[in-house]
This record gives sequence, structure tokens and C-alpha cells, in this order.
Amino acid sequence: MDKSIRDMVAYKEFNLLSDLKSLGKFDIVFCRNVLIYFDRETKGAVLEQIAQLLPNDGVLFLGGAETVLGITEAFKPIPNLRGVYRMGDADDSLANALSAVAKARSEPKSKLETDI
Repeated sequence: MDKSIRDMVAYKEFNLLSDLKSLGKFDIVFCRNVLIYFDRETKGAVLEQIAQLLPNDGVLFLGGAETVLGITEAFKPIPNLRGVYRMGDADDSLANALSAVAKARSEPKSKLETDI
């Protein structure tokens, strides 16, 4: 990956149970395989805080065994993408595009593609 892109990424240790506002704003949050260790109430609190960090078209990636369903209304699942959620009040354009890509990738390949 180009150094200019790598330089835009900041890595730091942070406790999800702390106030997340100091982290700033994000377009995408990857919180994979973390929520499984929290009780339902704590999951809800963390997800609500993450929602405050995202714009209306923001996307949240969780692990395959994690969900927001029944925990928060801040996020809605994106069809065909397990563990991927959009902001609950966002329009569907990004979700539809991501879902279409996922669906296309999962469809059987044509005979020509499988022979190559």
C-alpha cells in the first residue's frame, strides 16, 4: 500500500467502555469480534457511542457472530453482507450498492469464467 495512504492511519489502544467522542469522526468502523465479550446492555452502550462517531452514510463492520438486532435501532443490516450495518436513518443508496456487489460476488460464475 502506498505510504501516503498508510500515513493516514493512526493505530492506538482504546477502551470501548470509555467516552469515544475524543476519537473523532469516522466513515467506517471495524469492531469485529469484540462485542461478543460484553453483556447486552454494554453492547448497546458501545453501539450507541459508535453511532455518534459515524455520518448518516457511515458503515459498521462486526464479526460474523455479532449483531445489532434487538440491541440498538441506530444501525440496520445491509442485505447479503453478514456483519455489515448502515446507519439506521441513512438512505439506501450505499447499502444497495454494497448489497449488489456482495450478491454479484456470490453468484455462480459463468462457464467461461470457471474454465479459465
